[in-house]
Amino acid sequence: MIISTSILRAGIAAFMVALVAGCANQSGGPTVHDAIQGAVNVLGASLGGKPAGGPATGAVFGAPSESSFKDILAAEPGSQWPRVALSITALQPTAYKGMVMTWGSNIPPDACMRLSAVVWSSAKKSRTIPEETFCVSQMRPTNINSSGEILAWGSFENLVGKMPNTGHARTNGPVQPAKLFPEGGDYKNFYNSQASGTFGVLIRLMGYDLSIDGVKDRRLWVVSVPSEAEINAGQKVLR
Repeated sequence: MIISTSILRAGIAAFMVALVAGCANQSGGPTVHDAIQGAVNVLGASLGGKPAGGPATGAVFGAPSESSFKDILAAEPGSQWPRVALSITALQPTAYKGMVMTWGSNIPPDACMRLSAVVWSSAKKSRTIPEETFCVSQMRPTNINSSGEILAWGSFENLVGKMPNTGHARTNGPVQPAKLFPEGGDYKNFYNSQASGTFGVLIRLMGYDLSIDGVKDRRLWVVSVPSEAEINAGQKVLR
């Protein structure tokens, strides 16, 4: 499903208005999170016609995943661990083709990405998941996280509390960067692309649901991902 630039801009504008208005009406502290999450709901509604956190009906067919990434971020509510530093090393050739993920969208069954990760169970203990290829065809029909939720998660710095971060440096942890997804124009189209759909399925497989507390829960970050220019040049492409 492709949504026009004007609609996407309108959705983002609605997000920012709701964010500013919500924060202005809050007294500070933990309640600021409610304003931010409410703004995410506005953006989700603008893009998909339903509030963030609503059921995703996009069908993704296949056998249950045997991926090493299954449930690696499952945790008790409010926990700071485990944390995952995710490296995406290759994408399908059509990864940056436009497709805003909303409720009811269909993800191409051949959508895949190659990735590895460092999983931190505490500040001093970690394990590495070797590189493997994840495809949405590995999954049974499932819920996904929408483009609006992924955009809010990846684009904004932590506004609720002052958690330590590495600034612009993107490392394998255990401390996350200021922004959870790589910054810059080379990545801006990720959020309305097929790659976003694949990513939305992957993180749900990992036990990480952005519709619940995606702005506040910062236990996952992307260390690196192929840029649109690299994919268009035939680099870092899945063969």
